[in-house]
Amino acid sequence: MKCLHAFDIWKKIHWLLAASVSLPFIFLSLHLFTPGNENWQEIKNYLLTDYIINTVSLTMLSAFFATAFGLFSAWLVSMYAFPGRRLFQTLLVLPLAIPPYIAAYTYDSLFSYTGHAHILLRYLGINWFAHNIAIPTIAFGVCIFSLTLYPYVYLLARAFLYRQSAAMLESARLLSHSERDVFLRVFLPLLRPSLFAGGTLVALEVLNDFGVASHLGIHTFSTGIFTIWFGMADVDTAVKLSFSLLGILFAIIFLNREIQKRRPYKQASSKERPLSPQPLTGKNGFFAAAFCLLLLFAACILPLGQMLYWAGLTYKNSLNSQFAVCIFNTLKISIAACFLIMLPSALLANASRLFPGHKTALLTQIATSGYATPSAVLSMGIISLFSALDSAAKSFFAGAAPTLGLSISMLIFAYAVRFFTVGYQAVENQFTRLGNIYTEAARTLGCNITQSFWRVDLPLLKNSLLAGAALVFIDVVKELPLALTLRPFNFETLGTKVYMYAGNEAIEEAACASLAIIGASSLFIMLLERKGGK
Repeated sequence: MKCLHAFDIWKKIHWLLAASVSLPFIFLSLHLFTPGNENWQEIKNYLLTDYIINTVSLTMLSAFFATAFGLFSAWLVSMYAFPGRRLFQTLLVLPLAIPPYIAAYTYDSLFSYTGHAHILLRYLGINWFAHNIAIPTIAFGVCIFSLTLYPYVYLLARAFLYRQSAAMLESARLLSHSERDVFLRVFLPLLRPSLFAGGTLVALEVLNDFGVASHLGIHTFSTGIFTIWFGMADVDTAVKLSFSLLGILFAIIFLNREIQKRRPYKQASSKERPLSPQPLTGKNGFFAAAFCLLLLFAACILPLGQMLYWAGLTYKNSLNSQFAVCIFNTLKISIAACFLIMLPSALLANASRLFPGHKTALLTQIATSGYATPSAVLSMGIISLFSALDSAAKSFFAGAAPTLGLSISMLIFAYAVRFFTVGYQAVENQFTRLGNIYTEAARTLGCNITQSFWRVDLPLLKNSLLAGAALVFIDVVKELPLALTLRPFNFETLGTKVYMYAGNEAIEEAACASLAIIGASSLFIMLLERKGGK
């Protein structure tokens, strides 16, 4: 009876976590069936086509170029040994620490008429080029996203190549295949799952973006939702735009899954001899090192150098008590989100392991759907949910209940829904590697499933919990749209401070806050990279 009771508890935990994540979307959908008003008709007639074209173009082009950068850099550092390879292998991950909106602010100022790029061109006497240089906004946005998000593809492709057997490469060479044929006919087909997974992550990040599109004046669904929502206070029209954006999102995910189904693959055994980098010397080694250095320079070194220069000019005014409060607020919500995500992630992963089946898989998919939801859509669902909770609480407590919608709890809950997938994947992967052997051994020694989880499974998950918490921390520190829309009054984070300075055309003043975000993210990325290498 005790065992059956424990199983019932874990089933309820599974249902509760899935329901908690789905509630914002349920309340958001209540606005969907309201009749369209004049704003919706105007958007359908004049703006909806631009939203679709700009959003799809920005997403697809960014995913394509980020995949190309990530694939080529991962191929070089995994397959060849050239000067600086070990250093590049680690440093090529660092652009992931730079939020795209910070890179956009920096590069836009750098290439403005008074920026250092134009000053250098005029100093070199290239006045005509300096006066006529004009980068289309879509192309500029694609460059920003490609340079800051390619590490998603790079990490997945590099991890896949690391696990492959050298026998495959040697067999291809024995069959007289050139290096080009080895890449195109052997490894590229095997890399497709990793490339599509990385490209999908890039696409999700672009769909989630607000800061880059808003700063560059690109009319996308995210900017349209915020404009209608805050500028016109028209929730119903903003909800209709939100579900249009979700349609594009589901199309991308469905396309990715269909491609994966039609091209099954089998990974080489990990027991075989791993790939050994082939030495590159002379001209080939120089070009390999030059490509990695150029990519790292454009994605990381140049914007960081510009921000360090600005920080040197403005640190006396920027490093004040308000800056300290922003750091404290950012750390507070990031740590709170880590705690709110990691333990429920372990509970859900354990429940999914105990009750395999289609129903369990569906509930787990619902609970981990937040990461695939753009922040503009999620924030509207969170506000709808908390407004309903406030109304219910006021009715129940006769107006004496606290207002949850104006508290920091709403923002932290939004982070928990948005980044729950990150923590869950870290724990679920560790459970997959461990299997059920330790749990079954604990059961034979008299522990029930709850006791075996707390006394056996949870200690074994320690490293995965810490890695997942680090990933959640990085995502929360970098996140902007949720912080902008859901933070309480007079509550500033490092991200909102940067956005405020950029909106006031004082990007130099944002340098210290930007460097704090990048520094914190880089620290955790390097720790994860070092642990992954071991």
